[in-house]
Amino acid sequence: MRVILVRERKLAHQLVWILSPVELEQASEPRGSLLNSSKETRLLNNFLAAKNSLQLLCTIQEFGMPLSLEGKLMESSVSPHLSRASRTALASECRFFSIGHDNVSSLKESGARNAIARFSLSREETLSHVLATCNPESRFVIEDLSDWTAVKNLLVFLLSLKAAIQQGKEPLLSGFEYERAYRFFEGYLHKRGITFNPYADSSLASAYDLFHDLATSLLRQGDYQLDFGFNGYHEGDLLASNLESRLWLSLLDYKSMYLGICVYCGLPFFVKGKSRKCYCSHNCLQMMRKLQA
Repeated sequence: MRVILVRERKLAHQLVWILSPVELEQASEPRGSLLNSSKETRLLNNFLAAKNSLQLLCTIQEFGMPLSLEGKLMESSVSPHLSRASRTALASECRFFSIGHDNVSSLKESGARNAIARFSLSREETLSHVLATCNPESRFVIEDLSDWTAVKNLLVFLLSLKAAIQQGKEPLLSGFEYERAYRFFEGYLHKRGITFNPYADSSLASAYDLFHDLATSLLRQGDYQLDFGFNGYHEGDLLASNLESRLWLSLLDYKSMYLGICVYCGLPFFVKGKSRKCYCSHNCLQMMRKLQA
């Protein structure tokens, strides 16, 4: 398996996956929530905690599969307009949302430079040449990087709402913050025909309704083996046929997992059982210690 970061002309960035037939089959194999496995829970937390393009792409590579395979298979003779990534454009595209924080992105320029060095083409390479030298049985999948950033930001938004609802916090968000959050995943929701009122009331009741409506809309789009009501099953009873749907399963009731909010950056994280853990990552812990020193 290999994932290559490319850019189409001067437009947005895309990911090209090179998969063996076995890896392609595994990518569409029905599986349960990521919260059913400690390894996958760690991956989910790393995904939620990513603050620049390098951290995001390293987590995507660890997932080892595209968000979805639907309509994304491509031939080895690809468009000549897919070329090496752009540092400035990549840094701009990887903007991450956190409730109560203007921008949790960090080291954007250096992160983008290192991401390109690790995941994009060299200055001498072309994508067509790289794919032509692959195993003849390899399969190629292309997807928008913006789908990954939108899924991350939308998960952060909904899990943050859920944590606040569970803790009975009110008010949750101002109308301005709802509108700002909406800009992070507007295109993703529009592409899927899901409507969201960015001027929602910030009361606890309206926040619950917003969480319920958005979560159920996303879950209904998933390709599941079981029909279910929103409060009808624990996540372990459901199997999803792609990674994107498995990520949405984390919005359901989770058995022995605790949902926390990082006191430094405001990003959500999962931890086994009740815990005094207060940070989504070791880096946030270190940054808080520097502030307190």
